Amino acid sequence: MRPWTRTADRADQRRRLRTAAVAVVAAVRHPLEVPDAFAAVQEATRRHRRAHRCGAYAYGEGSLPATVAAAVGALRIVEVGTALGYTAMAMADAAPLAHVDTVEMDPDHVRLARGQIARHGLGDRVAVRPGTAEEVLPGLGPAPEVTGYLSDPARWRTHSLGESALCVKR
Repeated sequence: MRPWTRTADRADQRRRLRTAAVAVVAAVRHPLEVPDAFAAVQEATRRHRRAHRCGAYAYGEGSLPATVAAAVGALRIVEVGTALGYTAMAMADAAPLAHVDTVEMDPDHVRLARGQIARHGLGDRVAVRPGTAEEVLPGLGPAPEVTGYLSDPARWRTHSLGESALCVKR
């Protein structure tokens, strides 16, 4: 690879990340008033949490994670904490070329999420992985390389968004 190609690649990466950052800020400040295709899943998650007094939470609204997935042209998304699958489906819908692996430790939530995902026709692109993050994440890639890469603060910045965390490249 020629040196000028690397510089061009870095400039392209910066441009894509800048575009993603602008989209994220816009989604937070001025959420789009569009119908939410997965609103019923969000409501089902709330009902389930109240009825079972469990930790199932649907992200406040799917536009922020979905906007990030769409803006960066995500091809692979890993989510930890599935609940009933609301955010995983919103991200898969926003990034139509992406495959989403979502990790859930509650067997009841795994069953419910798989049902919701199948009903919405996303079973071929969204996989619910049962178990804890510590158990499942190493199997989604070469554990030392992936975990080392994601934990490297020079490459990633993690932002906490309530119950969720978003890892983005610098």
